[in-house]
Amino acid sequence: MEWQELRGEIVATTTRVGELLRAVPTGDLPLARVDWSAAETGAHLVSVARRYRGMVRRSRRLPDSLAEDNRRALAEVPERDPGALADLLTSEVGVLLDVLGPDGDRPTWYFACPHTSAGLGAIMLTELLMHGLDLAQATGRPCPSPRTRPPRASTGSSPR
Repeated sequence: MEWQELRGEIVATTTRVGELLRAVPTGDLPLARVDWSAAETGAHLVSVARRYRGMVRRSRRLPDSLAEDNRRALAEVPERDPGALADLLTSEVGVLLDVLGPDGDRPTWYFACPHTSAGLGAIMLTELLMHGLDLAQATGRPCPSPRTRPPRASTGSSPR
């Protein structure tokens, strides 16, 4: 999958996840696969987009505990209204895509591993798809899926 097509998938999946967030009856709706509520899952996705934006220009040591790192990151996104989180997610993913730029081969980082813009974008798409599935299962709505063919895990997601 080419970078421009992958960018389109990220935008479409972000839109679908936003629709799922807006569909939850209450932000404290529990999810089956994770220990987070629907609102916390939305906040997590916002924090992931921000975290990845920071990795575009500089490496970041892999935390000793990703769970603890996620807890800290959740605290940095105090919003818990699902609709507001959907808007925030759309905005933050848009900023991430702007920072990643038009060149999918642009060097970037994934924690301390040298990577590419396309690779970091593919990892963001994976987060959106996984947690979009969590939200879909909780709301009984269809899960987000790529509009075209599923992106190959090897396309852009391998370190450079």
